[in-house]
Amino acid sequence: MEAIQDVTWIKHLHASTPVERFSHGRFKAVAVAIPSTAAHHNEQYRYRMFFFESSGSSPFMAVNLESDLLDGWRLTVQTGSTRRIVNRFDVAPAYETFRSLALPLVDTETLYSKPCRRKTRSQPKP
Repeated sequence: MEAIQDVTWIKHLHASTPVERFSHGRFKAVAVAIPSTAAHHNEQYRYRMFFFESSGSSPFMAVNLESDLLDGWRLTVQTGSTRRIVNRFDVAPAYETFRSLALPLVDTETLYSKPCRRKTRSQPKP
């Protein structure tokens, strides 16, 4: 699967304390909480959950809880170079709610994205 093209995941993964690391099906996952700082009072993201293939070093998917310009929150899914809004909230949900919304999205998004299999040569028929 193609890695997400938004490389801010590197900063968030290395500069934030992981909330949890876990396995979900055939994927590894890392969730981070991005705290507000004095320099960046309103960070774009509150939570990000990154999903990696078992042998991958870059995430192929991120599920995010991010702020919008109207003081609301939105749940987004990133795959490759695309981002789509899945849900909107007036108030940011707690991490447990974010997690419960994120995991079914991964299952849905990866339903038809099975790992590549090597083609095998068929033996000639006698």
